[in-house]
Amino acid sequence: MSARKHRPRAIRGDATPPASPTRPATANRDAPLPGRILAALDATPRAADAVASLAGCGLDEALAALLELEWSGLAVAWPRARWARAGREAHGRR
Repeated sequence: MSARKHRPRAIRGDATPPASPTRPATANRDAPLPGRILAALDATPRAADAVASLAGCGLDEALAALLELEWSGLAVAWPRARWARAGREAHGRR
């Protein structure tokens, strides 16, 4: 048995998996944070920690940016700290 521990792909620096309906494309790390957060959102509500992970930032930074996006009308807060991109799909959600 090898002494080397298995590490997930993202930690090894391998390519990011392609976007899919359940996983949006990861945002460019050089882009401004609100843009990276918005890129991590879609119509399906996603946990704030998952949004932070996709955007490559801390949870506190993600929550601040999500609140800013909500105030701008670009994001929608859902129960249990979940967030989605605002749009026609978000209306009538609760």
